Amino acid sequence: MLKDFVINGTIVISGLFIMGQIFRNHPVKPYSPSKLKLLAALLFGLLGAVLMEFSIRIVPGVIADLRHIPVALAALYGGIPTALVSALIIAMARVILFPAGSEAFVAFGGMLLIGLGCGLLTRSKSRPLVKFMLMNLFSLLIITASLFINIPTAPLFLETALYHWCISITAGFFAFYTYIYIDQSNEAFRRLKEYSTKDFLTGLNNSRQFTVFFNAYVQRAKERGESFSLLVIDIDHFKEVNDTYGHPNGDKILQELGQVLSNAARPVDIVSRNGGEEFSILMLDCSRLEARYNAEHIRAMVERHVFTTLDGEGIHITVSVGGASFPETHAEEMYHLADKLLYEAKRTGRNKVCWVDILQEDQL
Repeated sequence: MLKDFVINGTIVISGLFIMGQIFRNHPVKPYSPSKLKLLAALLFGLLGAVLMEFSIRIVPGVIADLRHIPVALAALYGGIPTALVSALIIAMARVILFPAGSEAFVAFGGMLLIGLGCGLLTRSKSRPLVKFMLMNLFSLLIITASLFINIPTAPLFLETALYHWCISITAGFFAFYTYIYIDQSNEAFRRLKEYSTKDFLTGLNNSRQFTVFFNAYVQRAKERGESFSLLVIDIDHFKEVNDTYGHPNGDKILQELGQVLSNAARPVDIVSRNGGEEFSILMLDCSRLEARYNAEHIRAMVERHVFTTLDGEGIHITVSVGGASFPETHAEEMYHLADKLLYEAKRTGRNKVCWVDILQEDQL
């Protein structure tokens, strides 16, 4: 029996680690998309079916398994629908894997009750461990009732029920803490992945992710013969904002500007914070004429916007913008040129947009 118990525990832990890898980037939660919750339910149902195939032999002719634990974990992951679907899959597997009879119908109904009960228990506001313990206890009560119906002799029923409770409670703790470990590890992975691509203050793409998108746009434009444009944006006199209102308010202005730029840009544009008070917007399939119009629209939108300090005071800021477009400008030179034009805009008065023809006019 100990050997079978170890095998079942290994199956549960292995199954959880495999599912942890599958859902590493897209965690399954009660509010997740239905397709994701359905996939989780199918996997937990399959795990329960495998556990039935590798049942724990208690005494000759009597077996136990941990099929209810995947249902409880499915409930923690995806709520009532996930728990019910996984329970239904396990119940159907019970009828297919073992001879049909009155015992099969009792087990079928009991598993559906376990799925419903575990799903409802997820609505409790208790801590996850308490929820899982309640699910496990509820499942064991249903299993005990099923055993009482199916086992004719009292001594065999008591022995089987006792083993079920001991095995399920022990395995349940191991399964729960494995689930918590995987969930926390995946959450840490997702946060680190986000921090590597997102600016911590504004939530926009950071300079590293900007470079990734820029190189991809260059490659796409060259292969498909498409145009694309780049705007480099910098806040005018931002040092004065920090000196006057303090750095916490300066950070709030940066956050709010990031939101203004995101709202002003097209849905397909890539908005990034390249560092300090410098931002950029990559415009896919955007000609120079269209980009110039969009740049002026963005500049004017920032000028009109009333930014608020932490104390609720309204202030105005302006931005200078430098722009470049492909194929008019060599792709590899676009950022350097746009940055140069940005400083030309600052040199010639600020709160303006400079394009490549401004430099050409100065050189004539």
